Amino acid sequence: MVVNASGQYRAVDSLNNKLALTRNDTLRLVLARQLSMEWLNINCDSSLYYADLYLKLSEKSGYRINQADALYLTGFNYFYLANYARALESLYKALDITDEASKNKKILPPAYLNHLQVPENLQTYEKYKLYVQGYIHHTFWVVYWVNGREEQNDHMQKFNEIALKTNADDLIARYYFFEGIERTGNSDSAIYFLDKARILFLKARNKVLLGPLMEFIANAYHAQNDFKTELKYLHLSLYCNLIYDNIRNSGFSYLRLSAWYSEFKRTDSVIYYARRALEVAEKGNYPDIEVRAIGALANIYKQLNQRDSAFRYLELLVASKDKITNVASIRQFENVEQNQQIKKKELQVAKERYQNQVKLYGLLAGIGVLLIIALLLLLNLNQRKKANRILRIQKSEIENQRNKVLEALSELKSTQAQLIQSEKMASLGELTAGIAHEIQNPLNFVNNFSEVSNELIVEIEEERAKNKETRDEKLVTELLSDIKQNLEKINHHGKRADAIVKGMLQHSRSRSGVKEPTDINALADEYLRLAYHGHRAKDKSFNATLKTDFDESIGKINVVPQDIGRVILNLINNAFYAVDQKKKSGSENYEPTILISTKKNNDLVEIKVTDNGNGIPQKVLDKIFQPFFTTKPTGEGTGLGLSLSYDIITKGHGGELKVKTIESEGTEFMIQLINV
Repeated sequence: MVVNASGQYRAVDSLNNKLALTRNDTLRLVLARQLSMEWLNINCDSSLYYADLYLKLSEKSGYRINQADALYLTGFNYFYLANYARALESLYKALDITDEASKNKKILPPAYLNHLQVPENLQTYEKYKLYVQGYIHHTFWVVYWVNGREEQNDHMQKFNEIALKTNADDLIARYYFFEGIERTGNSDSAIYFLDKARILFLKARNKVLLGPLMEFIANAYHAQNDFKTELKYLHLSLYCNLIYDNIRNSGFSYLRLSAWYSEFKRTDSVIYYARRALEVAEKGNYPDIEVRAIGALANIYKQLNQRDSAFRYLELLVASKDKITNVASIRQFENVEQNQQIKKKELQVAKERYQNQVKLYGLLAGIGVLLIIALLLLLNLNQRKKANRILRIQKSEIENQRNKVLEALSELKSTQAQLIQSEKMASLGELTAGIAHEIQNPLNFVNNFSEVSNELIVEIEEERAKNKETRDEKLVTELLSDIKQNLEKINHHGKRADAIVKGMLQHSRSRSGVKEPTDINALADEYLRLAYHGHRAKDKSFNATLKTDFDESIGKINVVPQDIGRVILNLINNAFYAVDQKKKSGSENYEPTILISTKKNNDLVEIKVTDNGNGIPQKVLDKIFQPFFTTKPTGEGTGLGLSLSYDIITKGHGGELKVKTIESEGTEFMIQLINV
């Protein structure tokens, strides 16, 4: 025998040893299925034996889906054995089990029984085979669907979907394989996809499909009349089927090679490959391959005018076909289908009877309800006026409630407007503590220098009260000079306090919309310090490292300073809150750091506020600029700060407000303004 299946026989021996040693029914069930699959392409009788064992173990364990899978395998084996009646019978049983399993899961199975109908005349082998083969493929996908996968009427589409979601070379290769098959009408496209499948199959662990793949590539080259390349891939198909133990498909490879050589009148090769196909069919018990091999041999001997050989093979051909399509097997096949149709009709009749009973009971129940309603109407006839009066009262109450709801909505809108206005003014509150700290320093200087100046004036008065001989004019002059210096310092710090107050008043004014040249670096630096002192005033334990990186080439740009100040203040306060929360969470070796920087980039001025806090969760990042959205606890924020800041930058100044964040690492807000 030319077929070398040593690798597969070794796998079978290993599985047989495991099956003999184990006593666990579940493990035996798995091993029986693997053995049936291993034998499927070697010998159908052996595969059928293990499929039957798989079925019995599934029934014993109560695994319904495995029973359906075992019946599917049984049907596949009977299909290979050309016993199509038994194949169809097994498949119907598998479908019944999957139907039952789907009902137990409270889901509806796909309408698989409506997809295929019995041909009117089962007189030919090809129709006979095609019908059962369609059920085999469909049952396979129904079994997998009931196992919990979503419904897909097109099993090819489902397989492609699975393949694209995985990085497994084997599944992706199968995806390209199926794509190539689908594109057989366009040979160039088919070759493209089939070649991609070939490359991946060579890397994949399971290479059993390489043989069939090579045959499809050969078909594509045949469509292009490239018969030399076709022959090359036919030989590759045979080679792959043999070395990867796909014995059944090796029989088809022999048949294809025989047909190719027949087309080019190479009779010796035709006979050689047809006989090899016949050997595979006889050893593996594959009647369909047997029929085709005998037919090829009968035809070639007829062409060679070797009548004895031709007649002998024609007799064998008749006998082989009779095993497949004899009247008894066709009748048996049709009986299976008729029994199934009768079963369906009985189920339909039972269903209709049940539905009729339900309708009858429903009708009786409806009549009873109508009688009760009529009785109630008669009993309540005298109370109709009272009921109408109650309805009018209720209608009036509903109208009152509606008016109250409208009033509440009006109040809500008013409250929302007040919230927006209060948020605009909230930044002033945030500044209050910082302003108090800032203004305290110059006031302290004013008070201290005033006291010192008073003491100096007292010394001058004491010195002036002395006689000219004892008076020290030089000391008086020095004291007057000190007083002058003190007054200058008082004036300087008074102006500083005045500037802080003016800035506070300017910040508190409503938006004028008037832009003016503004030193953006000074504005950012001032609000950074004010915000920091304000935060420190509320929480003495708060500390953070403040860093600045200002581009001095920016100069002054036209903005509404109080509006831009509000935005910068809001971003800085958010940064302080973020680093404070991370510090309180107990992060080790963590140093809160805030960086505010400016940069001139062509016609744009960029202002960045960066912190090393916890960052913003990705799931809420798209919502942070929405009004009233906040991640802070209730009572700690209105959710309007970033919304108003976004409006000020985008609508008020025609700029952009962007955010970059990495969870657990920090956040960067960037303001981009056009420098005109």
